[in-house]
Amino acid sequence: MNHPSRVSAARLAWLAAESARWQARGLVDRDARARILAEYDAVPIERRGLQAIVVVALLMCAVGVLLLIGYNWDRIPRDGRIAMLVGSVVASFAGSSFAYSRDRLNLGEWLAFTGTLLFGCAIWLIAQVLNISAHFPDGFLWWLLGTMATAYLVRSKTVAVEAVALMVAWMAPETMYFQRPLWMLLPVLIAMAALAYRLQSELTVVGIALAIDIWCGGLAVRWHANPVFGFDMLLIGGCLLYAIGRRHARASRIGAIWQWCGLATMAIALGPLMTSGLYQILTTTIPPNGMVVLSILTAAAYLLLAPFDMDRADAAVLATAATGMIWTMLLAPARPLYDAHAYGPVLAFSACVLALALSLVSSAVRRDRLDQLCFGVLFAVAFLLVRWMSVIRNMAWSAALMLATGAALLLVARAWRSRHQLIEGRAS
Repeated sequence: MNHPSRVSAARLAWLAAESARWQARGLVDRDARARILAEYDAVPIERRGLQAIVVVALLMCAVGVLLLIGYNWDRIPRDGRIAMLVGSVVASFAGSSFAYSRDRLNLGEWLAFTGTLLFGCAIWLIAQVLNISAHFPDGFLWWLLGTMATAYLVRSKTVAVEAVALMVAWMAPETMYFQRPLWMLLPVLIAMAALAYRLQSELTVVGIALAIDIWCGGLAVRWHANPVFGFDMLLIGGCLLYAIGRRHARASRIGAIWQWCGLATMAIALGPLMTSGLYQILTTTIPPNGMVVLSILTAAAYLLLAPFDMDRADAAVLATAATGMIWTMLLAPARPLYDAHAYGPVLAFSACVLALALSLVSSAVRRDRLDQLCFGVLFAVAFLLVRWMSVIRNMAWSAALMLATGAALLLVARAWRSRHQLIEGRAS
C-alpha cells in the first residue's frame, strides 16, 4: 500500500495553486492534477506542535527513568541490570514494529531511533557490568552496525544521520591514534554510501565526506609524516569528492553535495599550502605507503573526471591535484625550505587557488550556478587573506591588494547580473 508523502500545509497549498495554473495552461488535465495532489498529504501545524510536545515528554520520561535506575544501580543484581538493558532495547524495537504494522509511521520511526540509542547505551553499560576490557572504538563500531541496519529497514533519515555520526566517532580514533588495518574502513564507507543513496539523505553524504576527510588527514598523524603530506592528503581527498559529485547528473542534489564537500575540503587544505611557513618545519619524511595511497587517490580523481565532458572548473581541480602530488613527491625527503626556496610551492598553490576561483566564477556565470559562484568567491577571499597576511606590514601593498580584490569582485557581480543575457546569446 502506497502512503501519500507528508508535506507542510503551506507547501501543499503552493502545489495546489501551481497545479491549478498548469491545468489552466493546458499542461495537465483535471484527472492528472487530482492524481498529483493525491500523492501528498498535509501535516497540520497543530499536529506538528503536538508531536513536538510528545517527543519532549518522552525524552523527559526517559531521562527520569535513567536517573532513577542510576540512583539504584548499585543495588540491582548483575543479572537484573543486564535484563533491564536488553529488555529496554527489545521493547523499543517491538513497539516500533507494532507501530509500523498499524501505519503509525512517525511513532514507529521515533521508537526505532530510541531503540538505537538504547542499543548503544546497552553496549557500554553491559561492558561495565561484566568488566569487559576491550578496544573502545569497537563499541562505536557495533553501535554503528546496528544503527545502519535499523536505518536500512525503517528507511529513516534521522537514524541514518545518527549512523553517520557514529561512523565519524568510530573512524576518528581508529585513524588518528590506533594502528588498525585501514581496509576495515572501506566496507563501512561503501555500506554508508549505499544507505545514503537509498534514502537520498544529504546530511548522510556530508557525514561520509567528513569521514573521508578525517581518514585522509589521519594518515599523516599515524604515519608521522611531514605536514605537507597531511594537507596534500586533504587536498587530493577534496578533489576526489568533487570528482564523485561530477559523475552525477547535473540536476542531482546528491551530486551537488559531493561537489560542495570537495570544494570546501580543498579550500581548507589550500590555505596552509599557500604559506611559506609550512615548508620550514619539514622534519619527517613521507613513508612509501603514504605515497602509494596518495597516488591511488590522485589516479581515482583523474579516472573519474578525465573521461568526463570537463569544463574549466574540472580542469582546475585536476591541475590542483597534479600540483599537490608533484610537490608532495619533491618534499618527501623532508628538507626544510627557507624563504627563497619556499616560493616555488607557494606560487604553485597560489596559482591553483586563483585558477579555481576564476574557473568556478566563469562556470557559475555560464551555467547559472549560484553555488559555484559562492565557492569561486570563497577561493578568491582565501587567496586575499593569505596574501594579505604576507604584506600586512606594508600599507601600500595592502591597499593595492584590497583595491584590486574589490574591483575584481565588482566585475564578478556585474557578470553575475548579466548572466541571463550571456546564456541567451550563447544559445542563439
